[in-house]
Formats: sequence, structure tokens, C-alpha cells
Amino acid sequence: MTAPDEQPPAGYCGNCGFLLPASSLYCPRCGAKTAALGSPGLGGTDNFKLGLLLIKIGIIVSVVMSILFIAGISWFSFLPGLPGPAGGVVTVFSSFVILGFVFAVIAALFYRDIANGNDGRIIHTIILGVLMFFLASNVAGALVGIGAYLCHVNRRSRGGRLS
Repeated sequence: MTAPDEQPPAGYCGNCGFLLPASSLYCPRCGAKTAALGSPGLGGTDNFKLGLLLIKIGIIVSVVMSILFIAGISWFSFLPGLPGPAGGVVTVFSSFVILGFVFAVIAALFYRDIANGNDGRIIHTIILGVLMFFLASNVAGALVGIGAYLCHVNRRSRGGRLS
């Protein structure tokens, strides 16, 4: 319970983790600029939700692209008279597509953990996004990595573990 002259806390400073009063525009401890309570789109919870949404979109993009590419590879492999090197290219390309699908499944498991409050999975998801970016799908990897980064940056404001 707060004293009559005290204001209820607004959240935590994104820079140092200090508990902020409701009306503070700057952190009393480190002086960092804070988002005013009630400002739409500036709160950490909104950015955390945006991060989760980006991860989910990245998963969907990776799955859809994997299915479309597998269908294309299947069609391409039935063409008559395929020269020798083209067959090897199809095999290598299909392995990257399958890897993208596997990454999407792992990202979905990590998404579930992050949404349920397991902040330890956020760093794993950032690393997974980087791997997806370089080994499978640039777009899906970027979405997953950026979404996980937004979750990581804003976990303090929603009361997440700081370890």
C-alpha cells in the first residue's frame, strides 16, 4: 500500500531496472528517459507482444516457404533429362529447405516457452533466428531474431527475470 503522497509504481526502468513512480518521465536513479504510463505503443509490454507476434509470423513464413519450395523441388525433379550437376543442386537446396522447416518447429517450441514466461529461451531464439537467416530463410530468420530481441529488451518492464 502506498502512502497518500506517494504514487503507485509505473514499471521498471529499461536501462537500470529501477522501480519507477507512475508519473516519472526520467528514471530517478540513472536519468534515462522512460515511457509515460498510458502512452500507447511505448510500453514494454506492447513491445514484448510485438516481439511475440514477429516470432509467430517468422514461424509461419518459414513453414509456408518450406512447403512451397518442397513442392517446387518435387516438380523440378520430375523433369526429363536433368543434367548431372542440376540433380546435386536440387539435393543441396532441398536439405536447406528441410532445415528451414526444422528451425520453424524449434522456433515454435521456443515461442511457447517465451509466451509462458521462460525468459531463458529468448537468447536461444535470437541465436536460432541468426541460424535461420543464414541457413534457411532470410525473411523468416530476421523476423524470428528481431522478435526475440524485442522480447529480450522488454522483459524487465513486464517483471521478467534479469539473470
